Amino acid sequence: MKILSIILFFLLVVSATTTDGPQLAQVNQQEGIYIFVDSKPVGKYQYLGTVKTNCARQYQGIKNKLIKQAKKQYPKANGIILNFATGGIDKADVIFLE
Repeated sequence: MKILSIILFFLLVVSATTTDGPQLAQVNQQEGIYIFVDSKPVGKYQYLGTVKTNCARQYQGIKNKLIKQAKKQYPKANGIILNFATGGIDKADVIFLE
């Protein structure tokens, strides 16, 4: 009985520390590409490469251009991690989420 209680306690602790919490979010998707801004995926992913742009547009224009480049250069891609640089070159790490 004591062993059963210990196992039950262990299972409760493990189940309480799984996927819920502030580290998870629902990610927006555009044109089949998951878009991460100021964040990274929690799950496993494969880095495919980086795309860059220095166009003087607002967020939406820069994001659209980086998505277009990512899809063209890395057809296997299903996600990007955006990195914006004020007055510099904006870029995105292109990834494949497993």
